[in-house]
Amino acid sequence: MDLSDVKDLDFYAAQGYKNRYCAGYKEFRTDLDLARHINKMLTQDTTNLILLVNKVICFFNVFDTITAKNILLFRCRTENYSRLITTLYFLSFLDLEDVDMFLIDKQMLKALKEV
Repeated sequence: MDLSDVKDLDFYAAQGYKNRYCAGYKEFRTDLDLARHINKMLTQDTTNLILLVNKVICFFNVFDTITAKNILLFRCRTENYSRLITTLYFLSFLDLEDVDMFLIDKQMLKALKEV
């Protein structure tokens, strides 16, 4: 599915949404907006890594793994891509065969392991 259109992204996200207790569209959008917040946190140099990891885990709790990965990678800015890949790899949402080791941000990975 081409995720270049926001409506397609909503439709794609709804297919992989697994929050049984969702009260309506507003809550769904709040959960989907976590992707935007994650991307914004990746942009900041002084990112609170514990909060970042928490938000990524929350996002994966309400969307199935494949959908969550695809949405985050689609929403990710080019300059944040290696930081996102590193975070997903650290949390084991990406396997070694899915990751180009050149994309791993070594400093961020070290910081994540120290947290």
